[in-house]
Amino acid sequence: MPLSETQKIMLIIIDQLRADYLPHFKKCSSLLPYQAICNTNSFPASTESMHANISTGVYPAQHGFISKKTKKGAEGLEQLIQKIRKKELRSLVLLGVEYGFAAYVIGGKQETVRVMGAEEDCAAMIFYDRSKNKFVLKKAKDELVEKIENFLGENKYKEVQQNELDKRVLEISKEIITLNKLTPSFFILTLASLDSIGHEFGPHSKEV
Repeated sequence: MPLSETQKIMLIIIDQLRADYLPHFKKCSSLLPYQAICNTNSFPASTESMHANISTGVYPAQHGFISKKTKKGAEGLEQLIQKIRKKELRSLVLLGVEYGFAAYVIGGKQETVRVMGAEEDCAAMIFYDRSKNKFVLKKAKDELVEKIENFLGENKYKEVQQNELDKRVLEISKEIITLNKLTPSFFILTLASLDSIGHEFGPHSKEV
């Protein structure tokens, strides 16, 4: 479908969707009218560097970010974000905006959301802030700020359990879609529950 005829694009990034899960994912994607499955390798395989790869289209050797957990990793994350904001690195958000879409980035982890693009280029940027134990609005268009803050104030978006994060991310995206039914929109959703459950219970556990 030509982009000129497209009103809504939704990119869903599932953290820790391992290669052995791929057959199940193919079955799910076959239900969609338009889908593409891509599998590529990169090292190091940290959550943050992989999301940065997806957003910028280059590997860690080029974008320079490995993990916020490494020595001076938090500084590395901020350096990457500054490169994106200065347009030294291109991002998915910037690509969407250039094609005329309002970009919305929503996710369960701050680091996977913020590497997707400059907040000032987003129509809205929302992530789960673990220090505050709630979903927070990092940035939104002026006409959306009050509406988004109103529904984020609901109790279900606070004190969210790890296995409920993805559900809440999807609910937030649905809320925003109802606010902008006629606006060409590009949604980037970063889902973190599978990764968190895998770390807690093990990759082959019944919980996963």
